[in-house]
Amino acid sequence: MNKNDEQILRQVQQKISNKEYEKALQLLENLYLKKQNKELNYLLFHTYVRAGEYNNAIQVADEFIDEYVANDSWLFEYVKVLLHAGKILQVFILFKKLNKYFNQDEKNEFEQILKHYPSYLNKQQQRLKKELIRKLKYLPAFDLEKQRKIIAQCNLLNPQELYLNTKGLLLNNDLSNFTRMSLLDMLRKTSDQLVQVRTFLGEIIDVKLNELPSIEEAEVFRKLSKEILNSKKYNENLKLKYLSELKLQLMIIYPYLNQFTFEELKKLLVAPISQLNSNEVVFRKKLTQELNKILNFKIN
Repeated sequence: MNKNDEQILRQVQQKISNKEYEKALQLLENLYLKKQNKELNYLLFHTYVRAGEYNNAIQVADEFIDEYVANDSWLFEYVKVLLHAGKILQVFILFKKLNKYFNQDEKNEFEQILKHYPSYLNKQQQRLKKELIRKLKYLPAFDLEKQRKIIAQCNLLNPQELYLNTKGLLLNNDLSNFTRMSLLDMLRKTSDQLVQVRTFLGEIIDVKLNELPSIEEAEVFRKLSKEILNSKKYNENLKLKYLSELKLQLMIIYPYLNQFTFEELKKLLVAPISQLNSNEVVFRKKLTQELNKILNFKIN
């Protein structure tokens, strides 16, 4: 670090000491744009926290999230900021993901933070949480855009609250299939329960949540995305378009990802329709209808 950068850092520390966080952030943000390293990242993160800008702090920390996970003090500070930002569910998901790597002391400290998570919610967040639970009861009455916004607010819930308030929605025929699948994906990250799900075909099937892969982890996505990326027929823009559509298709058929083999799924998704039997044709046509609904909604 050169002398000019060192001088800027001294100014930043002085501004922080004087609680002039906006001025400190201006200096620090410019310096961070030039030199993105974990030390400056943490200082910027910490300054955003001091300024009460929790979402900006999280966004910055996520750029070096592996460093935060590797450092207990950084990790637990990051977790507390997530809670202050109302990202309750995200903290429980993080604990579930990291739990097997924790030693007993780390596990105990994280569990203590989780135990007291309600104290991190301010009055506005508490009010939003109550409104969210009420809106979930009437979720099918809202349009798709509103449904998506409501689902995004589910971060305010803990895993048990999410499960109790959404498991019935997985069967609701009045709710859009895409919203049902979004809820299923969210529940997969937080619960090991067996749930019943209404699929885009109208079938009701049992799904063990801890056996359902993420879209990105699914064999069919890994293999087909590789074929798309390695193809000589498509330019880069088309590759991105087809990858995006593949993700949407897999989200539409989500509960079936561990019901069919890779070859069966590949046939259902990409084989010429002339090679499909009557049931497979129905599957393809309904999938196409659902995909068009989503694409038309995005366009509009």
